[in-house]
Amino acid sequence: MSRSEVLSYFHLQFEGLCQRGQAPGGQSQEECLAQLAESRPLCEQEVASAFPLRIEAVAVAREIGKDYLECMLPSL
Repeated sequence: MSRSEVLSYFHLQFEGLCQRGQAPGGQSQEECLAQLAESRPLCEQEVASAFPLRIEAVAVAREIGKDYLECMLPSL
């Protein structure tokens, strides 16, 4: 699994939270998705810069996910 695949997976999780109205902050679905779209490139860049190009272990994928969640949550 590549780093971008992991990031895409976590981004989809956030989209799901937005669409179900479960994102922190209580915004409307539209506001949530707009903030998500705005913050995604910055978060991906930030997380990607911290890890090597290829992921070999589940533990590293979890670590990327944790960092991605921490990056995305304040913006939602």
